[in-house]
Amino acid sequence: MTALKLQNDPAVQKAIEEATAKACEVLDAQFPGWDAGGITSNFQGLLAEVITRMLKGHSVLDGVRGHATMLPRLIVDETFFGCPLIRGDMFLIHKPEKPVYGEPDRVLVLEPGASSFKPIANAGDAFTSFDAAAAAAMKYLEAEQLTLEQAKALQLSVVPVVFDPQSTSDCGFKIVSPPHAA
Repeated sequence: MTALKLQNDPAVQKAIEEATAKACEVLDAQFPGWDAGGITSNFQGLLAEVITRMLKGHSVLDGVRGHATMLPRLIVDETFFGCPLIRGDMFLIHKPEKPVYGEPDRVLVLEPGASSFKPIANAGDAFTSFDAAAAAAMKYLEAEQLTLEQAKALQLSVVPVVFDPQSTSDCGFKIVSPPHAA
């Protein structure tokens, strides 16, 4: 079981920083003189970005030609919960639930300030940004002390929502359906 590590975890950041510093130290011995075209701090910064992407499970070897190698995801960031560029004014954290025979499908969500999932019809508040919802989802995973494999199995996602016009109370949202192709 792999321990759940967040991208912004200070231990993860320190490990990346130490790895890039050591790599640049070794390379600088081969290519001395940063002012004469050797290893620079820009090189170290880009190397840190590459390592971070690799820890997220992405490795683009040649972006122009599209060569990519998929790696296992070892750290969690906001992209673990969906695309941060998704449009919307309100967001909730969605947890898929296996349907129980004979019962209507329930959509379970986590709202701001809550520590457990509830039916979307009972939700009374929503996050105002994808980033805020993703940060809350990461805190939830940490609080539950899940492994990376358990976190993946939960399949949490941040989804855009709107107030349910059929709701008769102050509660109730519905997930915004993605637009269908014509």
